[in-house]
Amino acid sequence: MKVLFDITVLGLGHVMPRARTGVYRVVEQTALGLLASGECELAFSASQGDFLQCLEYIKDTPLLAGYRIHPFHSSLPLLNKILTRIPWDRGKPYIYCAVEALLQKGLRPEIVFTAESPMMADRDEIYHSPYHAIPEWVDCRKQKVFQTVYDLIPVLYPQYFFKFRHAFQSFQKALAALTYETNIICISQSTRNDLCNYAKTIDPGKVSVIPLAASGKFYQCTDRQTKTLLRLKYGIPSDAAYFLSVSTLESRKNIDLTIKSFVRILQEEKRKDLYLVLTGAKGWRYDQIFSAIDNADYFRNKIILTGYVPDEDLAPLYSGALAFVYPSFYEGFGLPPLEAMQCGTPVITSNTSSLPEVVGDAGIMLAPTDADGLCQAMLRVYTDSELRGAMKQKSLERAKLFSWQRYTNDLLAHYRKALAA
Repeated sequence: MKVLFDITVLGLGHVMPRARTGVYRVVEQTALGLLASGECELAFSASQGDFLQCLEYIKDTPLLAGYRIHPFHSSLPLLNKILTRIPWDRGKPYIYCAVEALLQKGLRPEIVFTAESPMMADRDEIYHSPYHAIPEWVDCRKQKVFQTVYDLIPVLYPQYFFKFRHAFQSFQKALAALTYETNIICISQSTRNDLCNYAKTIDPGKVSVIPLAASGKFYQCTDRQTKTLLRLKYGIPSDAAYFLSVSTLESRKNIDLTIKSFVRILQEEKRKDLYLVLTGAKGWRYDQIFSAIDNADYFRNKIILTGYVPDEDLAPLYSGALAFVYPSFYEGFGLPPLEAMQCGTPVITSNTSSLPEVVGDAGIMLAPTDADGLCQAMLRVYTDSELRGAMKQKSLERAKLFSWQRYTNDLLAHYRKALAA
């Protein structure tokens, strides 16, 4: 089968590492999984016109070494070569955007990146957008169209997006492009339920669920030296126990409740060897998070902010934690809890949205507004070594239920089903 897959997200994440969020991981795993399957002739598109960013991603990804631009435009490799020589600074992404805005006026949007024989968009059997709206140049009469939907946060909880008009508009555009003919892949049953209740122009019979998986980069790290060096790198005392939070610093993640519960444990239990490690870049509406830290008074030095942490450091960070604490208000799936479980880390999380589908009975789940319950759960895990041991084992077993190979197999099955219809 011939598949045209949009990699706009990968291009952006490649030139802006801090944009490598959960969606980036899903798109990359999907693309590489399809490539490795050998079941499809795979080409890539840049639906938003980010040709240079996608070209740089392809150039720096060994598995895609054979991919070339089609139709060929000599200006793209030349411009990319010039831009890659510009020293990296905060302004480089804006240079990319400015150059690509000019290119979009002179180039056909149907440019694809393909290996071996040229394959134009109108010859593809399947077009799959893993994030952005289906572009207008895709002919739904000749191709089976697939769209991945992660969650409905922008429309169900717009308060979390009120400062990000562009992201909100982009999401609305993607929803508006869905039709009765669109094949939709949701990453959880919770997201499917939300979508079917909200969107009136889709066929529920064409909305399927394929659960995600954690990357193989997440594993139970038992090497003491690796964990010691990681602690040194991020300022975590070598002999300290710590709770861990990994997420973008934003109000939806409910991190301020984690902070308040942690401080309460220190105040009431007089614990001096306990820390809270908050990992992640700043997102939006994070003021209440830093207010909670400021209000910790004497215990502020027990809260460690690592900022963005690359994937290669996350496995030992997860593995060294007492527990992973994630009282999020809403998730489309919940990759961080699954990553933690794959590292053998006990998980304390919310009982809302998709999180019960991911965590099952392996973790402690409670309402995201239950401050007393969260405080008690954290204290139980801290004081009860037998409970921690049992939760570690349950985490590892639960994580085995999810794999990218299973995800790829299911996706290919949906492709075949659509082509046979």
